[in-house]
Amino acid sequence: MTDPNPLIEKFRVFVREHVLGREAWLDSSPEHPLAPIVELERQGISNWWVPAMYGGLGLSVRESLDIVELLAYGDAGLANGIAGRSLAAAAIRIYGDDAQKRNYLAPSATDPTFFGALSATEEAAGSELLRTATVARKLGNEYLLDGLKFVSTGAALAKFTVVLAKVAEGDLRAFIVPMDAKGVKVVKRWRTEGLRSYVYSQVALERCRIPASLMLRGQGVRLVEAATSAMRPQIAATAVGIGMRVRDVCLEYGAKKMLGGRPLAQNDVFAAKLGQMEAELTTMRAVAREAAVEFDEIVRGSDPEEHFRRHGGTKSAVVAKLICGQLGWKIASAGTEMFGGLGYMQEHIIWKLLRDVRHVAILEAGEDVIRALLHARHCVPIFE
Repeated sequence: MTDPNPLIEKFRVFVREHVLGREAWLDSSPEHPLAPIVELERQGISNWWVPAMYGGLGLSVRESLDIVELLAYGDAGLANGIAGRSLAAAAIRIYGDDAQKRNYLAPSATDPTFFGALSATEEAAGSELLRTATVARKLGNEYLLDGLKFVSTGAALAKFTVVLAKVAEGDLRAFIVPMDAKGVKVVKRWRTEGLRSYVYSQVALERCRIPASLMLRGQGVRLVEAATSAMRPQIAATAVGIGMRVRDVCLEYGAKKMLGGRPLAQNDVFAAKLGQMEAELTTMRAVAREAAVEFDEIVRGSDPEEHFRRHGGTKSAVVAKLICGQLGWKIASAGTEMFGGLGYMQEHIIWKLLRDVRHVAILEAGEDVIRALLHARHCVPIFE
């Protein structure tokens, strides 16, 4: 695969030189999981999503998919972790005022370690964000936050996190909370079955005081839906990258493995499976790109905040996550079968790829939640 885009080529070189071949280390839940990304940070391209008006590269979500696919081809944990920075960035870009954008978007253009996380999920509420128990109480020109966020992607490494909290009964808002603020504590790092190279944390807020100026505009649930509409196409793209890696691992195996006196690649059944993978990868890329383009068009519109207030998260984003999660799992599962018993061994790369791709169906709302959402909002008869 070749691409004339010099930025994409930089990421391709990064994956080839700094990620491929380090699978065992990346899968060991390293204490410093961003170590391979130091080179990206040195080149100033790790925070590619920072808007150009704030000094960044200003890549759209559609353009980001090409990068996420490459990173996921090398390691999906790194891809998901870096792309996950766009959650907080999207929230601030759409719902932040000028000062918040200057203070929490602009620094990322020159400091690659400056990025945010999103802390919305709670144990009891799960995907039912309206049941959020974290509370924000107004005290003069400050807010006092108390609550426990069950899973936050990258919060332990971030400089700030966007927190969903209840300001009154039925009224949820989002706040920018610096990770070094008094009362913020990373309780634990989750040990995951896949995506082991990144940090998923539990974050506690105990009498955490922040200035009232750090409250973002808009209704909190709509803000989260807008941010996930930017992230879900990228999660879908991680499944594409994993699927491409599965395909290539199988192609390499088929060229070397002999069956009946000829390479396995010449076996009709083996070839048909690879052909099916290619068709599914093409489908996955198409739906992910459609979702990315829709989000980009909304953000470039006259009033993205109003759009999300009226419509909520995009249908194409939830469809992309659902379809790519299903097809990605199907591709990885077929890949393990093509290796026979070897495909069931923990030491083999195909087993890591199978575990890694499962996150697409689980993180940021599981498949049952996605299907229920599609039914509730989008299953409308053509003729009523």
